[in-house]
Amino acid sequence: MRKKWGIHLKALIMLLDEILVAGIIIFVLWELGVPIPFWAYILAGVVCATVYWLLYRILSRQDKKSPAGYGSMIGLEAKSITSLNPQGLVRVQGEMWKAVSKCGVVGEGVDVVIEDVRNLTLIVRIQRESE
Repeated sequence: MRKKWGIHLKALIMLLDEILVAGIIIFVLWELGVPIPFWAYILAGVVCATVYWLLYRILSRQDKKSPAGYGSMIGLEAKSITSLNPQGLVRVQGEMWKAVSKCGVVGEGVDVVIEDVRNLTLIVRIQRESE
């Protein structure tokens, strides 16, 4: 709940300068005797509420954490660079990692799936055709 209030506060602060400028313009027009119809106030309120809602949605999405760390690698596909007998190298998302095969010898260029990460070493198994 505390996090949501922080997002609301950020959105309000981001809108504060626009609200102040609109208020100053309305005050100056009122002082000059320019009649402002009631529907203009309603329209300004609707626009302000819409912009606030959009800002809140954008800020709440930015606040979500993406998966990080080694646990986020589990389930990813990799390709063996060297044969894994049982240890060798694999390429995951463009990076080379040391890997240990869980299912015996794996040839070079074989698709594997990461099952675990231990001490910067990936534990992999051969990817089945149905995956």
